[in-house]
Amino acid sequence: MKKYSKLFLPLIYSLIFITAIWSYQNIETVNSNTNIFIHEVQIHTQNIINQVTGKKKQKPKLTKDNSQRTEKKATYSKPVGKWPTNSATIFINIKDPVLRSAAKSAIKAWNDTGSFTFHVVKKQKDANIPFTTIDDDKDGAAGLTEANINSGNGNFIYVRVELNSAYLLNPVYGYSQRRIINTAEHELGHAIGLHHTDNISVMQPTGSNYPIQSTDIQNVKLLYSRKNTASTSSQSQTNTTNNN
Repeated sequence: MKKYSKLFLPLIYSLIFITAIWSYQNIETVNSNTNIFIHEVQIHTQNIINQVTGKKKQKPKLTKDNSQRTEKKATYSKPVGKWPTNSATIFINIKDPVLRSAAKSAIKAWNDTGSFTFHVVKKQKDANIPFTTIDDDKDGAAGLTEANINSGNGNFIYVRVELNSAYLLNPVYGYSQRRIINTAEHELGHAIGLHHTDNISVMQPTGSNYPIQSTDIQNVKLLYSRKNTASTSSQSQTNTTNNN
């Protein structure tokens, strides 16, 4: 019996190892969860190092952006930009499993509010919004949203959303998976048409402190209410950029 045990145990361990490798390579959920776990371990390790050495956590030198800042009581009666209806198509062009998972979670979070719907499409040419990444440690922003707006009716023509891996995936900056998701929700908020606010909101300029709040949902509903009319302009198109 002992002889057979010595023979079968290595085979069982090998089978488990092969199955784990296959699952990691072929099952997206396993791949994402594994990489998220590794990322979280790196964050906790960096926090321990900071505590031991007394070193403060680094923060991105965020570029100042007041382009869509509103007062505390935002009315959204004159939106900077919005879609014709409370929905838009979006294409996820993100290979990194940690950021891709965050993007999917952020899209689901907004869809679950019932105030706006992102329809995920399989081809970028069919999307109103490409959701992608950049790797730029000089940009000063963990996320970026660029929009082309029809100044005649205030509607978005095209919006591009980017997550900056240089900050979000670097353990030195301490972005946990929850904060990465918050950042993605924030950028999607801009893609919907929401402005910056200093209130407790996913739309705070820092972009990663809070997930979607009830006030954010109400602002989206107000933005896309029938009574809301867009401002007019003699120009046919304007460009806006939000660094967060």
